[in-house]
Amino acid sequence: MTHYPHCEAKLQHSHMAWHKKMSTLNGVIDVWSLAYACKNPSRLHMGVSYKSAEAEMLSMKHSSYGYDVLALAASCDSSII
Repeated sequence: MTHYPHCEAKLQHSHMAWHKKMSTLNGVIDVWSLAYACKNPSRLHMGVSYKSAEAEMLSMKHSSYGYDVLALAASCDSSII
């Protein structure tokens, strides 16, 4: 996504939504989720933040473990399911 869906203006960086070190099956990675927001006061959607979908898909909110690690843990412990 390179443009806002509501007005087709080019995305503008707003702030860093979050940053964390994440444990994955391939090692520890440093992940940032950057947020973009329309800053045009004449737009109805001014201030709506759009975060990185790629970063959001790596782990659950408030977790430092990747989904791959959580899936492995769940498959090893049948009491979780």
